[in-house]
Amino acid sequence: MSYTLRHRKSGKRVYEIRVSRGRDPDTGKQLTPYTMTWEVPETYSDKRAEREAAAIEGKFKADCKAGKVLTKKEQIKQRKEHIEQEKKAELELEQQPTFSQFIDTFLKLRDAEGMSPNTIYQDRRKLKNIAKRFGDLKISQISESMLTKYLLDLQETENKKYQTLKNTYFELKMFFADAVKHHIIDVSPMEKIKAPKMSKEERMKSKATEDKAFDEETMQKILRYAQEDSLFLYTIIVLMLDTGCRRGEIAGLKWKNVNLETGEILIDNNRVYVGRGKTIDTAPKTGRSRTIILNPQALAVMKKWRAEQAQDLFKHGVSSEYVFHGKDYVSAISPDTINSDFINFAKRHNLKNFHPHALRHTMATLSIANGADVVSVSKKPGHANVAMTLNVYSHANMEAQKRANEILADAIYSNISKKEAK
Repeated sequence: MSYTLRHRKSGKRVYEIRVSRGRDPDTGKQLTPYTMTWEVPETYSDKRAEREAAAIEGKFKADCKAGKVLTKKEQIKQRKEHIEQEKKAELELEQQPTFSQFIDTFLKLRDAEGMSPNTIYQDRRKLKNIAKRFGDLKISQISESMLTKYLLDLQETENKKYQTLKNTYFELKMFFADAVKHHIIDVSPMEKIKAPKMSKEERMKSKATEDKAFDEETMQKILRYAQEDSLFLYTIIVLMLDTGCRRGEIAGLKWKNVNLETGEILIDNNRVYVGRGKTIDTAPKTGRSRTIILNPQALAVMKKWRAEQAQDLFKHGVSSEYVFHGKDYVSAISPDTINSDFINFAKRHNLKNFHPHALRHTMATLSIANGADVVSVSKKPGHANVAMTLNVYSHANMEAQKRANEILADAIYSNISKKEAK
């Protein structure tokens, strides 16, 4: 038995439990034993207290043998090491960047990876919004639960749309993955957070409004309105409808790439907004240039616009290389200005879902539905491959197939019917 009952001056019973540590192998001296005290509850009888002390002793011995118990010296050493680790962690935390500070580093890394200026601008805009919540926190202080709550708050409190939630989620995913990559943190707090899902209501709403193409009758009405509005806007609308170009490609189009004799235009430039009121020229979204041939009607409108623009520039004593110039009559129009012009035009004429991408959608949908081959159509908007065109415009392709079936049936079966009639 290695426990002893003692009575304190207060009258309380205390058991002192000792477990031998043996002798020092070098000096042969008895090592300081492991010790602990157990204060007996007042309600315990002496026999019950002794039984409990024996049980506690057994567990204490097992813990000592398993290395779970430390001597006083070891405890002091452990406390010192713990204090040193805390100081080291505090120093590392102090040197660690905050969320806001790491934004610039993250964007520089994205730039080095070859991301487009527009992508970097969009990244900065998203992260600045997120920084309103986490900006002053060190990267390692931002936990999984904090980020989960932030995404839920965006969805519930701020009522953000699914696309915004999705964009925010993947922005955070990339941001913290880079923090791990550059050894700022060991594990990303976004690692176990699942991507947001679109609600049934949002899916139905999205399906009802997503980039709908205009039918022939509506498009004709839009063109009449635009013709009455201004040649400038009319030309942009006609050009976007005929080519399926993106608004940045229209904004960045230069006269040197337009052949008014053959109707060929080379799309090798894309105008993008990079923040602080600044736009720059970059390569098209896919990184590849393409040549598009205008239809005779669109070519006639372009010639008319060229003449009117030349007179206007002559009056101001300037020249511009761009097909559509900005307010200074020299630099290119901003893609956002095209958006604004479309919004104002839609308000004046009570048009729904009228925006640049809708014309791109209309060009492909009406072309395919009216029998144009998908390969040729896919080249106009600059899709990476034909499969992408088929995927996006599957409904229009089904309509084209139905028409093709009708033509084939008419060619074959109508002749059979005629022969049978004879």
